[in-house]
Amino acid sequence: REQFINQVWKWKEQYGSRICQQLRRLASSVDWNRERFTMDPVCAHAVTEAFVQLHDAGLMYRDSRLINWSCSLKSAISDLEVDYIELEGADKRTVPGHPKDKQYEFGMFTEFAYKVIDPKTRKPTGDEVIVATTRLETMLGDVAVAVHPNDPRYKKLHGMQLLHPFFPHRQMDIILDDILVDMNLGTGCVKITPAHDPNDYECGKRHSLPFITIFSRDGTVVQNATPFIVGGKGDEASSRFAQIQHFPDWIAGQPRYEARIIVENRLKQADLFRDKYPKPMRLALCSRSGDIIEPLVQPQWFVDCNDMARRACDAVRSGELSILPKIHEKTWFHWLENVRPWCVSRQLWWGHQVPAWFAYAKDEDMTKIDKDSPAFKHRWIVARNEHEANIKAIEILKAEAKTLGILRRDEDVLDTWFSSGLFPFSVFGWPEKTPDFEAFYPTTLLETGLDILFFWVARMVMLGLQLTNHLPFTTVYLHAMVRDKEGRKMSKSLGNVIDPKEVINGGKDAKKNPPYGADVLRLWVASVDFTSDVKIGPNTLKQIFEQYRKIRNTFRYMIGNVYDFTLSEDQNLQQEISAKYEQFSSLDKWMLGSLSKLEEEVFDAYKNFQFSRVTNLISRFCVTDLSAFYLDVAKDRLYISPTNAKRRRDCQLVLAICLDTISKLVAPILPHIAEELWHALPYKPGQSFSLERGSVFDTNFDWDIANPSLRMAHYPKADEALWSNIQYFRDEVNKALEIARRNNIIGASVDAALDVFIYDDEHEDLWHSLKKLCDNRPFEPHCDDSDWNDIDDLRFLLLVSKVNLIRKSRSALLQSAPNSTPPKLSIRVSADTRPKCARCWYHDSSVGAHSDHPDLCSRCIAVVNDLQTSSS
Repeated sequence: REQFINQVWKWKEQYGSRICQQLRRLASSVDWNRERFTMDPVCAHAVTEAFVQLHDAGLMYRDSRLINWSCSLKSAISDLEVDYIELEGADKRTVPGHPKDKQYEFGMFTEFAYKVIDPKTRKPTGDEVIVATTRLETMLGDVAVAVHPNDPRYKKLHGMQLLHPFFPHRQMDIILDDILVDMNLGTGCVKITPAHDPNDYECGKRHSLPFITIFSRDGTVVQNATPFIVGGKGDEASSRFAQIQHFPDWIAGQPRYEARIIVENRLKQADLFRDKYPKPMRLALCSRSGDIIEPLVQPQWFVDCNDMARRACDAVRSGELSILPKIHEKTWFHWLENVRPWCVSRQLWWGHQVPAWFAYAKDEDMTKIDKDSPAFKHRWIVARNEHEANIKAIEILKAEAKTLGILRRDEDVLDTWFSSGLFPFSVFGWPEKTPDFEAFYPTTLLETGLDILFFWVARMVMLGLQLTNHLPFTTVYLHAMVRDKEGRKMSKSLGNVIDPKEVINGGKDAKKNPPYGADVLRLWVASVDFTSDVKIGPNTLKQIFEQYRKIRNTFRYMIGNVYDFTLSEDQNLQQEISAKYEQFSSLDKWMLGSLSKLEEEVFDAYKNFQFSRVTNLISRFCVTDLSAFYLDVAKDRLYISPTNAKRRRDCQLVLAICLDTISKLVAPILPHIAEELWHALPYKPGQSFSLERGSVFDTNFDWDIANPSLRMAHYPKADEALWSNIQYFRDEVNKALEIARRNNIIGASVDAALDVFIYDDEHEDLWHSLKKLCDNRPFEPHCDDSDWNDIDDLRFLLLVSKVNLIRKSRSALLQSAPNSTPPKLSIRVSADTRPKCARCWYHDSSVGAHSDHPDLCSRCIAVVNDLQTSSS
């Protein structure tokens, strides 16, 4: 054992860091100096202390109960380590521990008969009861047959007994049970094997039936079995059932499913076999060995969870503990309101060894002491160490007038979920009141998979409440399973496991598995709806990369257009925008209002763990509001205007606050691009560029949107009706321009002149929204003092050279064409015949009016002259 454990530690040192390496590569923001392993000395000390405290409280005890048993591992396993497969019926499969070249049939219902006998004379009455089972081999452990007390078919058999064909001296009663038996299903008779079936186990306890274990730990049929009674925490076996059951040579030592075949043949020979037919069923498998789970009554260590489970349920009902999404509260209550004793011992070598010792008296023949017998239950000593166990053992044996001979420690180890359940406080040094424990416990948020809601989360809550009297956290956020592109669970055996580092760095075949980087993988994680299982594959990653690329390109474009932007000496971004806000164009106010709305909605989504909503909001803002509209319109201001023109500087100021705000909004999801963006912002209060800008994560950034003073972008919403009309109008214009391009009417959009017909008697709002922005005056030289706002001009918002708005009467149109359906508006596109400016590409009548620059419009001439003056 010691050599094996040493090898495991070597393996852990070599491979145990892989997950941490993946988390580091994903830019997980954690304190790596506080890394903990549940087998390290700090956590091991907490495990021992927790075991002792639970035992002292009467919650930890040793008992023989029905558990999940893996015959291949020869160990109890947790419910989480059990996989279930659905069988259609008549399925054949190989089984570990059986001949490798042989397949065994599963999903078959076998019917056979038990002969009824008179309990007084033990002679047959001539009646029989027919039972059916998918596990025929378990009839070797049958001790009764249950019928419903109200079933008229079996009224005359009440109080009768049955003859077991292979164990004629075994007492088998016909019992009445309205919990287990549904008289409308099958024959209405249910065979009872209390030691090998969960439902029969409960029935056996209700009726104080004998329990007969028919399989050894390796899954072969036993040679002898002593019946026992299960009640409470290990009652004495009744003398009525103390007779040892000797199994015939033809069945003893046979593997489980060989025994099934043999039993069927023997029943046929005894003329008790009645029928056999396929039946769909669910088969339980050991996830580690692939072996079929055998329910088995074994002596194990158990935790009584009833009171802890009640407190855990109360915490959710009272709102002290939130489970998100809330739909999983139903699962929480289902598990905890039907909680069973938790089997925490495992027959393995690797793990926390159970801190319990069995005390043998001096000169006692240890071969004659059954340490699993209830008669010696008091000899099990739970202690923090062997010295403490020795002191306790001396006192216990003194009561028997004996002296201590030797202590033997239980070789079992504890379920990994036991040490994991202590994790929220064991990592801080509990049970000692360390500075870390006082500062950080209880925590606030746990994020984990919904498949371990009971196995881990509930146990952390129960143990936290029991051992610290505090909830270990106040919010549980659950995600579903990540599956491969075909929806299969990822497993090494299938070879479909996706390594995060391979997605980030790329695989051996760069074309097949290109390097996407950590932010793309993080974006995918944040963008999917984890309330249900999600799939991931090459196509999924390609799609998410395209979304990432669009966001990144928007950032790069914006950065490229604020390279020469500087703030005033004594103001920061928010202060400068506030000072100039009233003089901004309507377009800039709309953009700032949209940014403020984005911040508010993103904050709300983050606070409610709606990460897919966060990515959708940011992606839509970058691609639609910025790239497809504001930045498209802004090109004229950024590229055509004089360097220091107000229309250009205002635009740069808006872009700067957008970059500043978005870098913080995306940082939790896209930390690499956010950090890159943060360092590339070419401004700092009073400076043009900062080499000591620090990290985006160091900024004074509060998520409390209820406090306007803490908002990054707290600006009024623009005239929503106006900009809703404008965006609708722009979409309709773009459609018309595309048709005109295909028909070779125009080349670029700036070559177009538009005649827009609006049917004003029904769409007065659209007419007034657009009319105030329609100014077809000739271009004027750039002048910040001019009363002409060429930013909000429809020509620049639509990227066309001329717009004529024409009111049309809907009623008049209907009179001339009564069967027509007048649209909201109609658009006629023609080529603008005025000369085209060689610099801004707009058509304008001022082009050619200046002999020095005959190919430029008046506003571009002013810019060129200004540049020439500056350079000279």
